[in-house]
Amino acid sequence: MFLEETGVAKLAVIGICLFDERDMMLTDKTAGWILTGVAAINLLGSTSGSYGRSGKANTSYVIGPYEIFSTKSSFSEELIQKMDHLKYKTRVIVDGGKDACEEDEVRQQGREGVRTTFVKKLSFEGEYYGEEVVKIEVVEPESRILVKGEKKVFKSLETPNGPLNYWCKLEGFLATSYDSTCKGCDLVTATGMRQGYGVVAVDPKVIPLYSKLYVPGYGMAVAGDTGGLIKGKRIDLGYDSLMGQWSRRVVDVYLTE
Repeated sequence: MFLEETGVAKLAVIGICLFDERDMMLTDKTAGWILTGVAAINLLGSTSGSYGRSGKANTSYVIGPYEIFSTKSSFSEELIQKMDHLKYKTRVIVDGGKDACEEDEVRQQGREGVRTTFVKKLSFEGEYYGEEVVKIEVVEPESRILVKGEKKVFKSLETPNGPLNYWCKLEGFLATSYDSTCKGCDLVTATGMRQGYGVVAVDPKVIPLYSKLYVPGYGMAVAGDTGGLIKGKRIDLGYDSLMGQWSRRVVDVYLTE
């Protein structure tokens, strides 16, 4: 009888141990173990009796199912969302039939993506206990698509030195001048050219370096230098020595071959 009672008691204990207090949920199998163990203990307690050496009947306390399920968890959960923005890239498509002097066509606007991470944060009695990643959702970014022209369409411009063929006219540039004595300047430019007349500083994002160009009132030049203040529609005209031959003004820039 002792072995039977012990075996049944173990069934009840196993069922109780399988109960996960953190989740406060029971599987059907675990609940079955608990209820079977409790029922068996109750049955043994009601149908069998034993007597100790004193001759008095031994009695035992039987746990009811309602007491097992009344356990209150000290754990709490919180679902947190962490969002990271994903930058989009710019893709350039070269169109051989499009005029190279025309502005780039925006075929598709770029859109940022988002990575959302769902994290389950676990606390025990109000204190941080741990966390785990539940799932990750990703909305991929969409690339910005530009169409860039490659075809050079030449035109003619009358200059004091005769006709000039150019393929692109860039309007409204603020032109200044400099020589090797200016602050931060020396005899060698950013491209390794010798600083002086005929070499100008540009913003490479607007006018590619090594481009040949013409500036009315200045003459022919090559884009061979850069400058910290030369951004956007700015151009700095190089001289061997400044002697007041150029004043700040707005000019058009012609790109030539």
